[in-house]
Amino acid sequence: MKRGTINMNKAGLIDKIQVIGEQITKKEAEAQLKRVLDAIKEGLKEDGKVQLTGELTFEVVETKARSGEINGVASETPAGHKGKAKVADKFTKEIVGE
Repeated sequence: MKRGTINMNKAGLIDKIQVIGEQITKKEAEAQLKRVLDAIKEGLKEDGKVQLTGELTFEVVETKARSGEINGVASETPAGHKGKAKVADKFTKEIVGE
């Protein structure tokens, strides 16, 4: 596994889907990725969590309001929501081979 290189972007992921899919076009690969991402977004909107057991978990979590100081300047962040993703240990082991 290469470390310290540029992360794969959306275009690179579409290319990878096309290679793995063998006989699909780039347009079909892009459509497949869009369907998966749309399904994850809809699942998060409806349930707040999408779990692919043994692979990945996506979740919307609430954040608390907080205040502090950044470089001597007062800063306040209101309460809200943020997206969170977790990679399962099994998934990581398949990638790094450990």
